[in-house]
Parts: sequence; C-alpha cells; structure tokens
Amino acid sequence: MGVFSILCAVSVEPIMFLVFRAVCGLCAAMTVPSAMSILVQTFPDPKEKSDILGIFGASGAVGNSAGLVIGGVLASRASWRWVYYLIAICVIPFSLSALIIVPRQPQVTSDRKRSLDPLGISILTAALILFTYAISDGSTERWVSPQIITTLVISIVLFVAFFVTEHHIKDPALPTNTWSNKNFAP
Repeated sequence: MGVFSILCAVSVEPIMFLVFRAVCGLCAAMTVPSAMSILVQTFPDPKEKSDILGIFGASGAVGNSAGLVIGGVLASRASWRWVYYLIAICVIPFSLSALIIVPRQPQVTSDRKRSLDPLGISILTAALILFTYAISDGSTERWVSPQIITTLVISIVLFVAFFVTEHHIKDPALPTNTWSNKNFAP
C-alpha cells in the first residue's frame, strides 16, 4: 500500500493515478482481514480478544475521521499528492517494523480445502455496482427515469439470484448459516 501510495503521488496521467489508486485500495482492503487474524491469534483469551477487537474497531473509526481532516488540510495547504506521500510515510515504516515486532503465527492446515465461489462473487459484485450506480445517479437524475429504475430492478434481481445461488453451492462465499447465527444481529 505504501509503494502504491507513492506511485499515486507521482502519477502524471489520470489513468496512471486511477490504476495505482485502485491497487492501493485493494491493498488497504487486504490489511483488515490479516490484521484481525493476527489479533485473534495473538489474544486467544475471550476477554482480551473482545477488548482488542473493540479497540481495533474504534481505532478504525478514529483513523478514518482523522484521515479526512488531515487529508483536507494537506490538500488545501500543500498538495493532494502529499496525502499519498503521508500514507507512504506512515505505512512503510509500520509495515517494516511489523515484520520484526509481530510474532510469527503457526500455519493452520486443514484437510478440507475451500474453493472460491466465482459465480456468487460475480453476481454479488454486479448487484452492488448496479445498486450503487442507481442510488448515486438517482440523486442527480430523476428517480423515475427508465435508466435508474431499470438499474435498480436489475440489481435487486441480482441480489435475489446471489442468495439463491449461495443456497445451492457447495462452498458459498456467504454461507446460509450466517443468518441463523445468534451473534449475527448484534
């Protein structure tokens, strides 16, 4: 993420920036599951685990809020490029220090190999993209325009198709027992 943040900052063409920003976003998205895995394995005691996950969640909220303010100040006082330089300045040293500080986690091997659910993921991705498009353009276009209504209806049909597909697939991306888990609502 730090390297791609630097590449975002030095981009000279819009397409370069968009590609590097997309990869930077993917890298950022990959940090959350790995961080949660490290926390869960490092703190096996249920009390410690709940405390540390609460702190992790609160830190994310504070970080997002502070990031908006700091990014706004940097963009207005220096340059938008410095937003990405600052990300790199923070991420790269922390990543390198994590290699030393974070204890190695034992590899958990399972006899059962999970497979990827490309059909379910594709349907859900299309549904989310169309739904987001309909909601975001619905506020600027007329909500009753055929384009918005069609996009919204197709996205809802795809959401239904996703849940039907997930019910019939061996290794679903979203297992159906998720909804019956007693901890799901909270």
